[in-house]
Amino acid sequence: MSVLSAISTGFWSRKGDVQGRKLVLATALIGALLMEAVFVLVMRSQSVFERYGEKFILIGPIVQGFVGGLSTFNGVVHAYVLLLLLSKLSYFGTDTSPIVRVMGLGATSGMVFVGLAGGPQFAGFFLPKIGYSDSFFYSSIALNFAALLYVVFICPESLPPKIRNEVVENDDQELVRSKTSPVVAAGDLISRFIKSVLSPVLMFAPRRLPGSQKLQYSMPLVGIALFLYIVSTAVYSAKYLYAQHVFSWNTAELGYYMSMLWIIRAFNLLVFLPTVLSYFKPKSTNPPGSNPNAHDIAAEIKYDRYLAQISIGVDGLADALVALTASRSQSVYIALSCLSSFTSGANPALHSLGAICLHACGYSSEVGTLFGAMGVLSAVAHIISVRSLCPVSEALLTGTYIRALS
Repeated sequence: MSVLSAISTGFWSRKGDVQGRKLVLATALIGALLMEAVFVLVMRSQSVFERYGEKFILIGPIVQGFVGGLSTFNGVVHAYVLLLLLSKLSYFGTDTSPIVRVMGLGATSGMVFVGLAGGPQFAGFFLPKIGYSDSFFYSSIALNFAALLYVVFICPESLPPKIRNEVVENDDQELVRSKTSPVVAAGDLISRFIKSVLSPVLMFAPRRLPGSQKLQYSMPLVGIALFLYIVSTAVYSAKYLYAQHVFSWNTAELGYYMSMLWIIRAFNLLVFLPTVLSYFKPKSTNPPGSNPNAHDIAAEIKYDRYLAQISIGVDGLADALVALTASRSQSVYIALSCLSSFTSGANPALHSLGAICLHACGYSSEVGTLFGAMGVLSAVAHIISVRSLCPVSEALLTGTYIRALS
């Protein structure tokens, strides 16, 4: 599924940029529904799905991989929230400075942590507490279906109708041209496929500023920073293992600890971070509702960069204090873990920094493709860290120097 998602994310992200994001969001949710449905069918006793369960169970990940998976969904949601928020604020002549971008992207990430913290509580109230039950999958299907209905019938489209009509006219012209020859049609199909596969990689390639031949390396630097940050966040799984070994926590105590961290992250992204940043945002030199000038763009880039640097720096400081402290006190460990949870602004800051760097290079219309590429990059970083770095570290250090995992 990860490989298929990496291949298809560029296609779906670009499709959202030019034809609207509601279709892409709905398609991703349909893929998630089908994946849950496959699990239910395979676990039906004395059925053809159970007899060939090992083959049928692959259908779900394959379908979800073709529709982009979680990387596409996250990228499209980030682009949807950012562009819809900025368009509405510009329409009403309101400030659209970096604080708005960080608040919008941070609120999106914050709602994810609200779901992570509330999910176990929901399951504890409404689902069986002991043993397996099909209600686990049925409740997931019901929630996904409710989200699908919300996207189809309630969510507004982030792309203006004028742009969508222009895209339809261009597609009609390409369709007429492709009908002239099957060779031309095959060439167009192959060209689109190659572009969609390479687009996540090419988004982080050096770019030239409009009217200049000098290459700008801001996009590859943002990509490297995001990749290293996502790899470093894999330490959280090691923190859980460390707590279980050192403090002898059971699964219930570990669950409370994880929920507390998610609640703090949600509070930081939804309340604390917007409140603090509102006092330090750069002042715009342009009237509200107008496009930013070169001075404002430079100030916004510095603002997002400083926010990302501070967040990552405090996160590293908290981890270093855990490793260096000689105390085995649970309260000290929990306090330092809570401190690192207040650094969750790094991810939205890096997304905002990438968006403004792309705008500075003259490619602001490709923001959806950029966020999709960031989703692919995050997925690759998770695969490397979770499946390679963390297992090797845990195997080498668990029996020798467990504190190194902290």
